[in-house]
Amino acid sequence: MKNQYVYRNGFGTMKEKQEMNREAMFMNIGIIIYSQTGNTRSVVETLADTLRDQSHTVHIESLQPADAKTGNPRIIPKLSAIPSTESYDYLILGAPVHAFSLAPAMKSFLQSVPGPQNKPAGLIVTQQFPFAWMGGNRAMAEFKTLCSQKGVRVESTAIINWSNRQRSQQIDQAIEQISHILSR
Repeated sequence: MKNQYVYRNGFGTMKEKQEMNREAMFMNIGIIIYSQTGNTRSVVETLADTLRDQSHTVHIESLQPADAKTGNPRIIPKLSAIPSTESYDYLILGAPVHAFSLAPAMKSFLQSVPGPQNKPAGLIVTQQFPFAWMGGNRAMAEFKTLCSQKGVRVESTAIINWSNRQRSQQIDQAIEQISHILSR
């Protein structure tokens, strides 16, 4: 019985135990986004590629307002579908800033989704303006508040300023931060 370990419902070798531990580190990640211009989508697709390279399973789900007219940021639109968060080990939620606030489609999702109690998440906000204080900070504060009301455990946040010369570095930092959290 040398080098035999008890795990789950049986015995196994050290190699089998290491393989089981490595598999346990890989997560099923749900990325739920609203992207009107494609900027938020491009950030999460880069992130998804990185996470897949790290052997995580990644699913990107896009929020679609049932009414194509989403011009007024004060009106919370109905969504054509509410993605389920149940099967995911980790959530990444992404949305742009609309009128210095979180995009109404993401607000609608967070108000409608059944509570993903104590589920860990990373939040990404994109904005056209070059500095976070130009709406990104406010949108992120709204994002975090809505998540905490649903019992989501926010572990990372990132604001990507599309007009900022350091946009690429902001994206890289967001990816690195989330990758680091998922490798713990």
